[in-house]
Amino acid sequence: MNPVRIRVEFWGPAREVAGTESLDIDFVRPNGITVGFLREQLASKFPRLRSGGKAMRLAVNEVFVAENQKLRDGDVVSVIPPVSGG
Repeated sequence: MNPVRIRVEFWGPAREVAGTESLDIDFVRPNGITVGFLREQLASKFPRLRSGGKAMRLAVNEVFVAENQKLRDGDVVSVIPPVSGG
């Protein structure tokens, strides 16, 4: 089974929490990985990301997707915290 390499990019306050602009993560899972699984893995690695909850949006290849979206090798996942403005 080949690993799936995902690039994770952090934006706004999520970048400060992660302490980096991006990181590459390799996964080997028989059933593949989903956006929801990646969200949990990131929250485990960076517990302060949990405070954003579901408001912390994840986009795959610049498109917002459902939590059950399967990730493929080479996908870029952007972690986008909630924003407000006026």
